[in-house]
Amino acid sequence: MKIPVVVGDCNGCCYCIMACPVGAAGPINPKKVIAEKCTGCGKCVNVCPKAAREMREQG
Repeated sequence: MKIPVVVGDCNGCCYCIMACPVGAAGPINPKKVIAEKCTGCGKCVNVCPKAAREMREQG
């Protein structure tokens, strides 16, 4: 399964945290993802204004 990872210049806007329907982005640090909670929906990637995230294969 693919999960989002920070690959670019995250500015800490937290849009990803707000977009995540399952609370896997963050919840405090937008550069972190709780892999066990992530469903791979990609919503956090789509809302990032800096294109700092991309979906990558876990593991």
